[in-house]
Amino acid sequence: MEVFISTTRDPLRNLMRQLVCEFWREVGVIPTIGYKTYPQRWAWAEASARGDIYCLADDDCLPNPHLDVGQVLRFFEEDDWSILALNNLVEYGHQRTQIKESHAVGGIRFIRRGRLTFPSNFTGDDSEVIPNGKVGYLDVGMIHLGLWHSQWRQRGN
Repeated sequence: MEVFISTTRDPLRNLMRQLVCEFWREVGVIPTIGYKTYPQRWAWAEASARGDIYCLADDDCLPNPHLDVGQVLRFFEEDDWSILALNNLVEYGHQRTQIKESHAVGGIRFIRRGRLTFPSNFTGDDSEVIPNGKVGYLDVGMIHLGLWHSQWRQRGN
């Protein structure tokens, strides 16, 4: 499975990205890094992916260390999911296999290639991506390392 990580040149996000990349290397995946803006990242990952399922991850989202990528892939085999994302929960040592359907997801997204449509006036907001199939959050935690940093920077600080 391929993992695409979108990032910026912000020094603090660079540190977070290093930690996130180390997680993916530990589970046997060499992530592809792209300096992409929000509008670019979805289309970049979709166009670059070669496999049926790929992952588009933000550079500041660290998966639960107990994440079973194989289980995530099995969910795609069992149902018509277009996108499954990790929920922003932190529950170390506990992994449930429940999925909550949603209209939009973010953070760490596992995506079935060929199932996304982008509107002609796409601004890059996660909620604008139109999936052909079901979308949901997998009840497996992730840590949003840059939550407060991202909000602070968006306010122009």
